[in-house]
Amino acid sequence: MDLKVIVSGSKIGLLYNFLKVNDSDAPLFGRPYMEVKLGKLSPQKAREFLVRGFEQKGVKIPDDTIEEAIKKFDGVIGWLTYFGHSYARSRETISMIVEKALKLSAMEADHALNIYGIRRERYVGILKIVVSSKGLRWNEIKKAFEAKYGKSLTTHYLTS
Repeated sequence: MDLKVIVSGSKIGLLYNFLKVNDSDAPLFGRPYMEVKLGKLSPQKAREFLVRGFEQKGVKIPDDTIEEAIKKFDGVIGWLTYFGHSYARSRETISMIVEKALKLSAMEADHALNIYGIRRERYVGILKIVVSSKGLRWNEIKKAFEAKYGKSLTTHYLTS
């Protein structure tokens, strides 16, 4: 029997916990799997994505609203989908949808950080550095963390 299972979602940690790909006792351990990671869409591709989605739903949307959504959600497929679904369902303004998206993001980040328990403080510190300085490499983040918090940051430190 040739059975293929497709699992998708943006909560990658939950996905790994569910599949247990590294757990030798898990039923799917050792089975081949493929991970498809989607990056940001270009403004042109984001426009096509939204226009096609609204056409499929039979929703008329002003061009300036699409352009604003492309700028606000910066090509992130999940947020463009969230916008499209929210707009098609309720015709909320972009600012209302962005406000809901921000609250959802904060809840998701808080939930993800709670998984780390005692290490939460370390991850919060790292995230603050990442957010305040875009485009840093890991060694730059590590140096910034150690300078700011006066603690050594090693892989062992993060996982222990």
